[in-house]
Amino acid sequence: MILDKFLHDLHDVYEHQIHNYHLIGILLGVVAVTCFAMTLPMTRYLFLLDLTVWDVALGRSLLGALFALFLLIVTRQKLPQKRYLAKLLLVGITAAFGFNLFITYGTYSVPASNGGVILAANGISAALFARIFSSERPSLRFWVTSLAGFLLIIVFSYLSNGAVNILNVYFGELALLGAVLMAGISHALGGVLAKEMGSWQVICWAMVMTLPILVPLSFIVIDFASIEYLSAWGWFHMLFLGVVNSCFVFFMWYHAMLLGGISKTTQLQLSKPFITFIVAVIWLNEPFDPLVITFMVLMVLVIFVSQRTHVAESRK
Repeated sequence: MILDKFLHDLHDVYEHQIHNYHLIGILLGVVAVTCFAMTLPMTRYLFLLDLTVWDVALGRSLLGALFALFLLIVTRQKLPQKRYLAKLLLVGITAAFGFNLFITYGTYSVPASNGGVILAANGISAALFARIFSSERPSLRFWVTSLAGFLLIIVFSYLSNGAVNILNVYFGELALLGAVLMAGISHALGGVLAKEMGSWQVICWAMVMTLPILVPLSFIVIDFASIEYLSAWGWFHMLFLGVVNSCFVFFMWYHAMLLGGISKTTQLQLSKPFITFIVAVIWLNEPFDPLVITFMVLMVLVIFVSQRTHVAESRK
């Protein structure tokens, strides 16, 4: 009887700790997604200052990589083991090159608020890649919920843009879908590596490994004169995209996935369009569309259901 009571109490403590970890993971994830959601409005603002796609995309990647290198040197981090190098390079390429280039190009032709809705598919993309890279095996209910969120995105795009735009897919929309693919890979694989290396070390080493390609390419295609003469407000946007969104925010994001699980945490991305829409209306004076609010409320419900689904761990 005493042993049974002890085991029962121990189980209650364990369940309580797991709940706390999951809650902290959700809170960190919400903060990270909020920062991610500001990417489109801030990128569009830099275009108003006559910066090119290459200036913004590679400029923010270079700033993020240099900041990561600074942190690794200051904290005297040891070099990662050889078995991690290929995966770190893949995270770096998809995050620093693929995602930044695709999302920057897509922002040229797609309004920030509508683009945020397309990027909400990041969560589904990351969950699919988590199925490949990790031992997580989400339940059928999880996938049904994720599919419901994806269908909401498709319906919203149809209603807001019209059938003509759906049949004649714009390059900007294709670029944003490319960004969704890149984000899915970098988020899922980074979340797996965070379990073994630590959350902030993963993104820092991943970004630093792209420097041998990033530095010479930047000197070839970036117009540094345009960036040099940015106003203080322009530099704020560039530094936010480079230091915060390309590096620092991943400290929280990877740690959130470490605590709450990759599949469930990535579903918080479904809330990104709502935040992007609010920022775009306030920051860029984009028109207010009540339809967006309706779909954002529906997506919040989808996220709530997804957090209550079961995700099993397979044995490897």
